[in-house]
Amino acid sequence: MKRKICFLIFYTMFTSLNFGDDMSIIIPLKNGQENSSIQYEKLNIIPVSLWFISEPKHYIRFEFKVIFDENKENSTVLIYNENEMIKNYPQLFENYLFDLEIIGDDINLKVEKFDFEKLFFMEYSQKATVESFSISFVDYRKKWYMDRKNNAQYECFFFTLLLSDGDEQKEISFDTLSGNFDDLLNNNEEIFFEWKNYKIYILDILYEEKIIKLKISIK
Repeated sequence: MKRKICFLIFYTMFTSLNFGDDMSIIIPLKNGQENSSIQYEKLNIIPVSLWFISEPKHYIRFEFKVIFDENKENSTVLIYNENEMIKNYPQLFENYLFDLEIIGDDINLKVEKFDFEKLFFMEYSQKATVESFSISFVDYRKKWYMDRKNNAQYECFFFTLLLSDGDEQKEISFDTLSGNFDDLLNNNEEIFFEWKNYKIYILDILYEEKIIKLKISIK
């Protein structure tokens, strides 16, 4: 009897996961029910809550915690708001990307390794590494400015990314006040920085959440 119980528990846990063709893992999420913790490589993924509304338009809020290698921890929320066109994933943590797959009323959490050419959302203080290259979100500041007539305020955000390749490093700093930054983003025009043989694309910014959407390419 003990052997049968152990086998059934193992079988249930194993079949709740699917592995993608791109070395990813697919974790089905259950709306309105408790979702079990999942161990994947060095990650312990702990679902906290899932809120899913399908009508009249999709709204999904998935909160979870990730423990990496038993000593690094991060709590975050993945949000999809179809009505306001808000999406803040795939999010990066310790060289893994956490994404949501929405198929009808089914929701899956997809976890895959970070790599070049993959779009990702990076929170302030996070770091990503692929091969010898790494990128860190090291500084975030918000300031208010008055115009020359002293009758209006302008909100400006400052960002700094630290790039590394082996023993070489470079800081990239930019702000949203100069260069019509928001207009370029809203018009889907390319904003990128080049260093060595890398191109760092700034695709979107969630200002209050301190999150930047990025892509890293090799020239």
